[in-house]
Amino acid sequence: QYRMSDALVEEDWDYITLQQNSGSSGDSESFAALSPLMDYVQQKNSTAKLVWHMTWAYQADCTHEEFPKYDNDQQKMYGMIVDCVHQCVLPDSRFAFVIPAGTAIQNARTSFLGDTLTRDGFHLDYHIGRYIAGLTWYAAITGRPVDEITYNPSPEHISEDMLAAAREAVQNAILAPYAVTPSARIEGTRP
Repeated sequence: QYRMSDALVEEDWDYITLQQNSGSSGDSESFAALSPLMDYVQQKNSTAKLVWHMTWAYQADCTHEEFPKYDNDQQKMYGMIVDCVHQCVLPDSRFAFVIPAGTAIQNARTSFLGDTLTRDGFHLDYHIGRYIAGLTWYAAITGRPVDEITYNPSPEHISEDMLAAAREAVQNAILAPYAVTPSARIEGTRP
């Protein structure tokens, strides 16, 4: 068993990220414990910057037991997640920034990739979905543009067109973290 208290002091962390579980990420009442959690984290590690990881809405046909909280509506869930970030995260100055992974995923869904970025309706797939989230973390933490990133962790599953759609989705999420930016990449190939 590994405890959070051990992890917080184990390294000289630059950043510590927090997030809400996916099913409650659009439920503002579920954020009541956020401030005490932040207090605890900062008591254990007062030097790391706190960062919020914004989760993504479920796939439209998801059967997750918490999806009915959002009327089984992906757009409604995404909107409620954004609202919670605005109401519960951004007002707290202890957060250095937000990693808009949820917006990057939603942006990518408007591309030729469509609503195919999860493996079970809510966990990102092992290839392009996770790549988009990882690229969002990279861009948010480093402040560097992603248009020059050529790394492909899985060429047998991710085409060059898919990489381009991922970069576009992430760039747009960094520029507009709380609104969907429709993709210009409506056509593309998959392996």
